Amino acid sequence: MDRIRQAGNSFTPGTAITVTNAAVAQLVVGEIAKKNLAVITVESNPVRFKVGSDPTTSDGTILNDGDTLELDSTDDLRLVRFIATGSNATLNWHVGVG
Repeated sequence: MDRIRQAGNSFTPGTAITVTNAAVAQLVVGEIAKKNLAVITVESNPVRFKVGSDPTTSDGTILNDGDTLELDSTDDLRLVRFIATGSNATLNWHVGVG
């Protein structure tokens, strides 16, 4: 299993997530248990995200292809939601404990 290191923390890859514009996606619950850090990279197409509520295709913070989102709390990992703005996107992500 590949791991990345960031500021002395070890991260384990999560299962890639396909994000569509038809339904809100979230991180895989079983893979974020007991974790409080995540590094999420957007591939293919833009997505929007919100923490604590659902984004829409036109409302939420935009992440473009190649952008990275870093989350640093258990609540953020549990509450972050994504939706594609158009065509499907892929989220590749790693989680860890810091």
